[in-house]
Amino acid sequence: MTLDQYRAVADRALDPFVRLAVRLGLTPDAISVLAFGLAAAAAVTYYVAVPGGLLYLVGAGLVFCNGVFDVLDGM
Repeated sequence: MTLDQYRAVADRALDPFVRLAVRLGLTPDAISVLAFGLAAAAAVTYYVAVPGGLLYLVGAGLVFCNGVFDVLDGM
């Protein structure tokens, strides 16, 4: 089963972010570079994190933001 049935909901939820990116002049390539930077920052964060420490949460937040930017570059 795919999540295509929720595509319209996701499009409506992400529309304000897409409009903001357009207003800021961000191209899909620029958004992809930002997503890659967030992924690299998450990797470094997980590398230096102490097990069970706060940096694991920071790394999770960076991974989440990376996913959002990854979705935005496709829109």
